[in-house]
Amino acid sequence: MDLFPSDTDGWLTIFTTDRHTKWFPTKSLKPAANYALQQATVQNVWFGVGLRRQRLKDGRWGKDDIISLPAFVADIDLKPRFKG
Repeated sequence: MDLFPSDTDGWLTIFTTDRHTKWFPTKSLKPAANYALQQATVQNVWFGVGLRRQRLKDGRWGKDDIISLPAFVADIDLKPRFKG
C-alpha cells in the first residue's frame, strides 16, 4: 500500500539541520527517499507529515496549505540529547 495514492497531486517537504527545505512531488517519491538518506549521513533530516497543496516559496506555511495527513506520527528520540 502506498502512502499517497498514485493520482495524488501534492508536495512532500524535507527539512534539514542547515534549515534547507526541499520539495518533492508526491507522484515521484523515490528522489525524496534518496535525498533524505543521503542527507542523513551528514545532518538531521525531517519530513513534513502534511501533504502540501502546492510548492510554496520560503516563509511561513500554515494549516491551510495542507491537503491531507496520510499518517499518524510520533516523534521519539532514541538517544538522549543531554546528560544529566
